[in-house]
Amino acid sequence: MTPRADPTQQITFCSQVPARKPHHPAQIRSLSLILDVCRGTEPVDRELGTLYPSAQSIYCIDLSPAPASSNDASLPNVFICGDARRLMGTDPRLPFGTADFVFNRLLLCGMTDWPGYVRDGFKMVKSGGWVEMQDFEEMFYFRGMRLEDEDEWCWLKEFRRGAKAKGMDLDCGKNTMQYLLDAGFVDAERRSSRFLIGGMQIGQRRGRYQSW
Repeated sequence: MTPRADPTQQITFCSQVPARKPHHPAQIRSLSLILDVCRGTEPVDRELGTLYPSAQSIYCIDLSPAPASSNDASLPNVFICGDARRLMGTDPRLPFGTADFVFNRLLLCGMTDWPGYVRDGFKMVKSGGWVEMQDFEEMFYFRGMRLEDEDEWCWLKEFRRGAKAKGMDLDCGKNTMQYLLDAGFVDAERRSSRFLIGGMQIGQRRGRYQSW
């Protein structure tokens, strides 16, 4: 497997993404079991461990091995290297109906069956539990104008065609709400944030960037 990037890079990225922290209702504070899917190089599950000290177990799943520097004995975090779709409901630590909170972020280029994954999340949480998904709806700009027609960029058309053939949803951030409703979730809510990747020098135009 490809080694993960330097954890400091993801920490920097997380510090810039407006939706980096969990947003589930404030009254849900007494959590016993938390599942963090696609935990990356540590910053998000550390955040979960800090925000919810009552949690007895925080299982952090990722396809790639955890960096040695990510171990923190002060937190109840347990890293599991594997595919969340194969682990939920089959791993003895992750029986269906036991999680208080399932959290995932940035599954954009890794998830090939969104409806099935969301259904597994529904099975994973106990009655009254919460699932939160943070992901992208990709929007491409050229010379300040949003590209509405994929034919304007041949590479983008091919990129989307290839992703669709693998079962990926490059607009998962926009479509997650429907996935949740179809799986049986209630009280579903969508919150949107804009985050710029590439191109513009943020330091030179920070005022405009922050106004998003």
